Amino acid sequence: MNENTNKAMSRRRFIGLTGSAAGMAAMVPMGLSSGWANNQRDLDSANMNLHEELSDVLVIGGGMAGLFAAVKAHDAGARVLMVSKGRLGSSGQTPFAKGIFAYDPEKEDMSLDEFVEEVSLSAMGTNNPVYTRQMAEHSLARVKELREWGFFESPLYNNSFSKPIKDRGIALRERVMITNLIKENGRIAGAAGFSLDEEKVIVFQAKS
Repeated sequence: MNENTNKAMSRRRFIGLTGSAAGMAAMVPMGLSSGWANNQRDLDSANMNLHEELSDVLVIGGGMAGLFAAVKAHDAGARVLMVSKGRLGSSGQTPFAKGIFAYDPEKEDMSLDEFVEEVSLSAMGTNNPVYTRQMAEHSLARVKELREWGFFESPLYNNSFSKPIKDRGIALRERVMITNLIKENGRIAGAAGFSLDEEKVIVFQAKS
């Protein structure tokens, strides 16, 4: 977010964002953020401190899409900040989706067209065949990248996801709940949320 964008964000808008994040934080002790016992925190919303962080690219979510977004942006030269509501690779639906698929045309008994047809038949037509084809066409290259990053060196998903992030020194903020996206001039310019472990409201400003 540049200086002009900073000026464009009115004090009222800024207070509204941080106030919303603080309000959500106040619900944590009541157990409304999650059913998990370790997420119950005695956060005092009246004593929330404001913290700001800047980056070129803000990645919200620590799943597979977030991992690729963070690594690719970093490798392209951007200053990246990744935010996850839990531990990297261990929250949301990610722990339940550990199957890694790759279509290798040199080893498969069926052609790409046959594969797409079989998937569509199995899904009773609920899949998008264009996306199914794209997934199959690019899956092997993505798995090879994961292997190069050391993703498969540990059976623990947190370790697998953490390795390419740590190797590149990508900034990571775990256990931060995003409550608002910051929109300026018709584009996303950051996000606001709160820490599950500290009395802290965080405003993330980013170019993308």
